[in-house]
Amino acid sequence: MLEEFVEEVRDLDSAAAFERVMERRLAQLGFSRFAYLALRIPNNPKAPFVVTTYPHEWATHYGENDYVNTDPVLERAARTLRAFDWPTLGRMNSITNRQRKVLNEARDFGVGLGATVPIHSPGGGFATLSVTADGNDAQFQTLWRENWATLHLMGLYLHSGLENNLLSPDPLPPIYLTDRERECLLWTARGKTANDISGILNISQETVVFHLKNVMQKVGVYSKHHAVVKAIMMGLIHP
Repeated sequence: MLEEFVEEVRDLDSAAAFERVMERRLAQLGFSRFAYLALRIPNNPKAPFVVTTYPHEWATHYGENDYVNTDPVLERAARTLRAFDWPTLGRMNSITNRQRKVLNEARDFGVGLGATVPIHSPGGGFATLSVTADGNDAQFQTLWRENWATLHLMGLYLHSGLENNLLSPDPLPPIYLTDRERECLLWTARGKTANDISGILNISQETVVFHLKNVMQKVGVYSKHHAVVKAIMMGLIHP
């Protein structure tokens, strides 16, 4: 499914098309609604940019109460690279009463059982993909445990697709990878660690890390896994 999803979001040219694909693919995993929010897009006046299937009533209530400045989900997402679920977030002692009020009201509107994938990029870029599901807490936790890794990758691929097709203010200059950078990235895409790759290519682990860092800088991301996503979407590698 993930391979099909990558192909679907690579060339989509409208927010409505992205919404249809995302809604259909998330339903296959068992999630009912989603919200993609690009809060900061470097050098682009389109921010904030939103694609969502949340209930209109909740979106209106959220905006009227200016919850974007209180939402603990956004605060947490701004400080981490790891995907997280909202029920766990709500049990944290650091959550203020006003922040807990946002989570409780979201549940009242039917979007209380959810999780968020933070997406960060150089230049201050910041976006999130959030998903929600129906059912009870136990059912959601099972769904989350089974699908969090897939959701994280889907968020990165969705963001790259939107970035390439809708959010980039100007055509991006061509990016070129050296043969060694491409090799290191391809083996990373196949699940190999830097130590594994050093043995496969007969180079030091430090050299592998050096090449991966160069790739990350070239495609404008902070992690090697995000670099794999960007490279695939840009046609730089074909795992």
